[in-house]
Amino acid sequence: MNVGRAFTSVTFVVDSRTKHGSNRGSDDSCGSLKLVAYILLSYLRFLTMTDRNYSAFQQKVIKRYYDNKDQIDEQRLSELVTNLYLAPPKKQPKMWESAEELMTRMKLPASRIAHVMESKDVAVLAKVVEELQKGVIKRG
Repeated sequence: MNVGRAFTSVTFVVDSRTKHGSNRGSDDSCGSLKLVAYILLSYLRFLTMTDRNYSAFQQKVIKRYYDNKDQIDEQRLSELVTNLYLAPPKKQPKMWESAEELMTRMKLPASRIAHVMESKDVAVLAKVVEELQKGVIKRG
């Protein structure tokens, strides 16, 4: 079952009903049509997840991964510091983009992210990682 195709079909039905006036004068029916579309899409997403038939072991691995996502991101950021020290200048811009994405995903203060990205100094990024590990910086 293709969820994207189903989503497109449901969106088309909702848009055509609301644009072409089949529900004119009745805001309630337009809202209920959107609600039905939302419920249908939720059900389709559920079906695609159950189609994968993960074993109990695989489900536990996936659950542990998402439970430890914060620690994984923190470890990856600290590894990026090391890689930035050693990387040639050509590869550094991509690594800085990755560092910015990680800090954003970790919900660090925006001012801190901006400071690190403006300076693009590895020592500043290393200081952020050190403060993260000590618990000085709070995640949002």
